[in-house]
Amino acid sequence: VVLMISPTVFAALLIVKEKESGSIYNAYTSPVTKGEFLLGKLLSGLLVSAVNGLLVILMLLFLFGVKLKGSFLLLLSGTLLYLAVATAFGLLISNFFRSQAAAFIGTIVLTIVPSILYSGYMTPVSSMDPSARLTAHAVPAYYYLKFLKGLFFKGVGLKLLWPQLSV
Repeated sequence: VVLMISPTVFAALLIVKEKESGSIYNAYTSPVTKGEFLLGKLLSGLLVSAVNGLLVILMLLFLFGVKLKGSFLLLLSGTLLYLAVATAFGLLISNFFRSQAAAFIGTIVLTIVPSILYSGYMTPVSSMDPSARLTAHAVPAYYYLKFLKGLFFKGVGLKLLWPQLSV
């Protein structure tokens, strides 16, 4: 849940801060294309989030003593992919807000609620009603949690985890 919230909020605030201060107009008039601008924001947000993700993983393994049965490299790769999705989601959300306060609150609501309620973290998705199950399949945290369960509990590899990663 933390790895869904922090990159999304950070990326959303990257763009909204520029909108609020008016410096976004400098990007509009520069020779940088929209794609290059967004890629730069995505990569900077991803870099900060990757450090955060690595710290979370190291705390999980060494501070809390959780045993990893699967591949550490696959865990890092899958986490980086998940963080890229969360960061891109933050960039998408930034289109709908003009102030940092609104972006922060809106992003928190759009990430915490689905990540906790529909990921299978608190309630198994199989016990949800059909509409909630459908919603769960639209939440990236649902697939990341399945990915983590496969790595930590079962020790399975990429051969069985590629469906979660591909989504």
